[in-house]
Amino acid sequence: MSQRRSLVTGLEETPDLKALERKFVFGDKEESTDVSDATLESVSHTNESVLPQYRGRVPLTTRCRPELASALKRASLKRQLEGKEPYRIQEILEDAIEKWLRSQGYPS
Repeated sequence: MSQRRSLVTGLEETPDLKALERKFVFGDKEESTDVSDATLESVSHTNESVLPQYRGRVPLTTRCRPELASALKRASLKRQLEGKEPYRIQEILEDAIEKWLRSQGYPS
């Protein structure tokens, strides 16, 4: 039977799990594109038109006609094959919504 130890002793002997996790995910090299929470907060609070609870990309779900969804997917794939930007559905939708908001007088 293994030797028993206290919880505090076990925690003190535990290696740095964050470092082990980073090494497992990124390998031996450190990921230099990490964005800290402080950076995200400073970016999100610098723009007054963005609500404080929205950080990064915000999920937005909607339903549309099947014809529209098919046409959007077809356009996305065709643009990707042709090497044209934007080709991701998300980027195409963001561009279209931004243009519509500006045309209606809403700041974006």
